[in-house]
Amino acid sequence: MWMDLINGIFETIGAACVLLNVRALLRDRHIAGVHWAPTVFFTTWGAWNVVYYPTLDQWFSTAGGALLLLANIWWIALVWHFSRQPRWVPHWTDNLSVDFTPDRDELTTDFRYHSRTIEPADIPFGPAHPDWPGIKGSQNG
Repeated sequence: MWMDLINGIFETIGAACVLLNVRALLRDRHIAGVHWAPTVFFTTWGAWNVVYYPTLDQWFSTAGGALLLLANIWWIALVWHFSRQPRWVPHWTDNLSVDFTPDRDELTTDFRYHSRTIEPADIPFGPAHPDWPGIKGSQNG
């Protein structure tokens, strides 16, 4: 009985860990750096456990295994759903344009974020910053 309880606790903790992945996937809306195949394998193993544990009268393990199985199925469904959609791109890139004019040695920029124009001097790095070497009017140019 106590071995069934310990195994059931492990299965339930596994379900909680998979739910952390579900939460991250719902937040990020894309998958990166993880392959779906291992989760599919462990989901099929979890389905087997839900059938197998009751034959051994291990009801805590059955309950924990069912939670883990449902969490894995939810994660796989989200991976499938988000892999069919285009990747999310931040809104600030919609109005981003940088124009390097070959016959001029200055940079023309148009950075907009939610209708707010960011001046080139507001950017703390890169050739548009006043302290960047080689720009007319900068301290180093």
